[in-house]
Amino acid sequence: MRMIKVSIIGLVILLLASCDVAGTGAPPAFAQSSITLPNRRISAPERSVWIEDYRRFGGPTVVELEVIRLINIERTNLNLSRVTRDDTLMMAARFFAQQAHDLRGLYTGTHNFGPYADDPSASHGASANVAASFGGRLRWNGGNWYSSGNLSAEFLVNGWMNSPGHRAYIVSPEHRYIGVGHFPGGISYMYLSDQRSR
Repeated sequence: MRMIKVSIIGLVILLLASCDVAGTGAPPAFAQSSITLPNRRISAPERSVWIEDYRRFGGPTVVELEVIRLINIERTNLNLSRVTRDDTLMMAARFFAQQAHDLRGLYTGTHNFGPYADDPSASHGASANVAASFGGRLRWNGGNWYSSGNLSAEFLVNGWMNSPGHRAYIVSPEHRYIGVGHFPGGISYMYLSDQRSR
């Protein structure tokens, strides 16, 4: 794993490397990254490098897609409309999950695996700041839900549905779009929104 470096050469090298990977069409089992996120907010060029890395490793994973499927089952059982995957929110959620993993141990307090999700002073800002930096639109911010470790989609959704606050966001009729991010050894994170990302 390497630190992001702001350089045109580094950007070109990573973009060329991404072209060498042949996609199989099937989602990857687990999230991967060749980048270690720095302990600060990243620049727009650095974010572009991270996005290319996300796509090079296959984008959404089996776990992330299964979380969405299970949430839609819960909503359908309550006669609510299904939420649609928003690729921008998917990337923002994965980024948030990864930075909690990469910056593990640098923070103290209740959430010792990374900065608290809604703390604007955290390295990458609050959850809404992260979503906005990717172009996500969160009039209803359904973020800051996370769990440490490598957990199954079923475990995550069951846990959220058994938590009154989390359940209220999941079954809110206003929500129409979703983004889910899971990073092995880090956290799982979810955004829900009533607006499609820009």
